[in-house]
Amino acid sequence: MDFRIALRNYLLNIGVDITDKYEVTHAFSDFPNWPQIKNEPEDQFTEPLDLENYEINEITSTGMLMCGGGDWQEPYFIQINLNEDHQLQIARSYPGFKIGMNQKQFEAALSITEIRDIKISDTLKK
Repeated sequence: MDFRIALRNYLLNIGVDITDKYEVTHAFSDFPNWPQIKNEPEDQFTEPLDLENYEINEITSTGMLMCGGGDWQEPYFIQINLNEDHQLQIARSYPGFKIGMNQKQFEAALSITEIRDIKISDTLKK
């Protein structure tokens, strides 16, 4: 199965407005194995990695690479792909980041513009 289709369908099925980055980032953090990190090395407890600041680096047919972190967290590199059951999962994560995609590249990778065009076309037909 193509990862891009699986991600797009997942987001649409749970009612996420894919053009709203805030909604999308919250959906990402619900994936199994989402990184749990310590804000400081001496901290006793971990917390989920926030995505107040993030960039999507790449989306392909096999997965997605992104980086992100909260205002007080070190950025993490995150690789998301499909498991054997074609479910979205965090394949790996580690501290660091890479150069990311802009919103138009993200929408193009998931064919959002195509979905938007279909919705507009359907509305005009009514």
